[in-house]
Amino acid sequence: MRFGLFAAVAVLSMPGALMAQDAQTLARFQAVNAAQPAPAAAEIAGEAMMLLKSMVGRKQVKCMPTAVAIDAIAPATATRLVTEGINTREIKNGWTAEAKLKGCPAAPPSRLIVLRMADGKLLVRVINIGETLTTSSQMRDSSAGAAMAAVTAIRKADPVCEGDGLAMGDTKVVSRGADLGPDVYGTRYVGSWREVWRFSACGVEADVPIAFKADGSGGVTSDIRKGETRIVKP
Repeated sequence: MRFGLFAAVAVLSMPGALMAQDAQTLARFQAVNAAQPAPAAAEIAGEAMMLLKSMVGRKQVKCMPTAVAIDAIAPATATRLVTEGINTREIKNGWTAEAKLKGCPAAPPSRLIVLRMADGKLLVRVINIGETLTTSSQMRDSSAGAAMAAVTAIRKADPVCEGDGLAMGDTKVVSRGADLGPDVYGTRYVGSWREVWRFSACGVEADVPIAFKADGSGGVTSDIRKGETRIVKP
């Protein structure tokens, strides 16, 4: 199975992010962002364009963009990936951003993780295509179970399909709970929401519903609704 959307993002080794309710931790996040402000959109756009063009060849992006517009740059300092990187001094700070594909009016925006490395260089990677409230780490943690649910449904529709070339497609948020709390430096500590993640294999697409609930410490519990997985294109 192929998970090119997140394979390039390194898995760092330190413990997870501290609770955002801790005033000292919040102060640290604020200090990091004051010392390492977000990069300009133009600094992100060039590398994002190269990444998205390469994804066209792998059929993860269905339209060749003529350019990209970078929008919604936001700090991701409280996310596990960024906090761990700061703790190990591998990075200085991190952000998420949206890349909107010009020349592809029907294409949803791609979500990027943008890391300012210790040497000052900028590392840009595509996390997913579409909308999600999960962090890059939360998405990675939930992707294997969601992929298995998709493969099970796809094999029912196409019994000869072994799931080879499985790829993740678009994601979307389908509902937000009334208890959903605000984004705090890239992470939600309170509340619940639901998303649908699309996967494809053997020319068949499947939508996998997932219910998420914040665990209060920067992580989530995910309920992959296997019985509700739906074939989109038999």
